[in-house]
Amino acid sequence: MKIKVLHVIQGKYFGGAEQVVYNLVKNADLEVITPHVVCFADADLLKKLRKIKVKTFLVYMESQWNILIPLLKLIKIIKKNKIDIVHTHTIRSNLVGRVACFITRRKCVTHLHSPILRDFADLKRGKRNEFIDHLTRWIADRYIAVSESLRQEMIRDMKMDPKKIVAVHNAVDINALRLASGDKKKDVREEFNIPKDKFLIIVVALLRPRKGVDLLIKALKPVTEQFSDTYLLIVGSDDMSEDPNYGPNLRSLVSELNLDKHVTFAGFRNDVPAILKKCDLMVLPSRFGEGTPMTIIEAMALGLPVLSTKVEGIPELIEDKKTGFLIDPESVEQLVDKMIEIRKTPDVLSQIKENALRRAGEEFDVEVQVRRVEEIYKEVLAS
Repeated sequence: MKIKVLHVIQGKYFGGAEQVVYNLVKNADLEVITPHVVCFADADLLKKLRKIKVKTFLVYMESQWNILIPLLKLIKIIKKNKIDIVHTHTIRSNLVGRVACFITRRKCVTHLHSPILRDFADLKRGKRNEFIDHLTRWIADRYIAVSESLRQEMIRDMKMDPKKIVAVHNAVDINALRLASGDKKKDVREEFNIPKDKFLIIVVALLRPRKGVDLLIKALKPVTEQFSDTYLLIVGSDDMSEDPNYGPNLRSLVSELNLDKHVTFAGFRNDVPAILKKCDLMVLPSRFGEGTPMTIIEAMALGLPVLSTKVEGIPELIEDKKTGFLIDPESVEQLVDKMIEIRKTPDVLSQIKENALRRAGEEFDVEVQVRRVEEIYKEVLAS
């Protein structure tokens, strides 16, 4: 008998959590799983899911505190569609989804995409979210952490039962990614007038303080003074919920440092794989709050060298100087030194590229992730 799984997620932005849901649904073994998805926002995830004809439900959550109506609608969806397992993602979805599971006596799996306490720059908000999550944490039958470091943190700091939490790394559909990267109709260098012979650095991230894009902009100034052919492409939309001023402040910082000719803000893009293929280096200078960033895995799978920080799950993806480069967080000086070192020794990038390609293919292909999660579903139903 097929297992009917209902994913519940906010879905307001198309970030790492949304990509995980999309991957699990799109690549599900339909002989075993019948996937359904509830989103609390009508945005990019819902649009993508509709294109692949997945059964979706839009349940508006007008206020983060007004959960009664979404809860009642979710209970109705669970009962009407005879759902076996509810798979929750993100804080509000966890709260509503777990309570619905308790009321309907369904099994519950919760995906932990990043450290709850450090998911926002505002510590008070992090503590509030941790308190909210703690209230219903006992309902979940199993937890999936996107990194071993996150799993260990939840066991150590949140006193979670080690038997109830497993680590499953994020992954990408490598074949689809490489196919999309070969789209010859799209050339980001032509679009933004960046000459083909210039060294193009890219950062792909929702523009929020913890991603550290401001640090990268500051580090770019001395790099361009030594290598004037260095350009930066910033891909990602402003995060209006965490800090609505962060994006505008980044643009002001670029002007203050006279980097307007070297920095381009591309906004949200649906053609990231094709863009990555036109770049020379990805930099993700995260301060905190990372699981296993999807953008790093995508870059590795396409052979794009990555420079990132020693934050939480990132070192589980990148082995320093073998499959990428790692520096300490919050260090503009280390960013500058490493980018200049890379510019001075371009031959090093070739070996990094080969190693990253090999590791991505062996460990971070979506088939590995999806089959492991489906095994967890079977274990939960059998328990």
